Amino acid sequence: MAKKKNSKNGRTKGSSDAPLTADELFVRRDAEGNLELIETSVPGINRTIKVLPTTIGSLKGFTAIEKSATEWPIEEKIRYVQDHVREPDLSSVTAAEMFDNLTMWDLDMLLIAAVQAGGPVRERKGKG
Repeated sequence: MAKKKNSKNGRTKGSSDAPLTADELFVRRDAEGNLELIETSVPGINRTIKVLPTTIGSLKGFTAIEKSATEWPIEEKIRYVQDHVREPDLSSVTAAEMFDNLTMWDLDMLLIAAVQAGGPVRERKGKG
């Protein structure tokens, strides 16, 4: 069943009616200034991953960022997963190994989880 929109502000019913704050959109950095990882669930896999937030610089060279992530060229899907998924660390896994050992569905689920968690709407666990 689809969630109903709140006619007052267009938010999905059940979501907070409070307006977003700048702090909710900002990335977090550790004491050395490194981006903090964001933990998220991968749909259909029943596991969590930790991803780096997406930055403008991290998308340099992507040709289809205006499209849905599942419509990106396979090479860009693999590159995004390699560059952004940090736990498990997939940066040393080659594109060929990923292509040979993941189904397209698994790759898309990893990609969607990473893009959604690392994008502008990030879940802030532990924030009170």
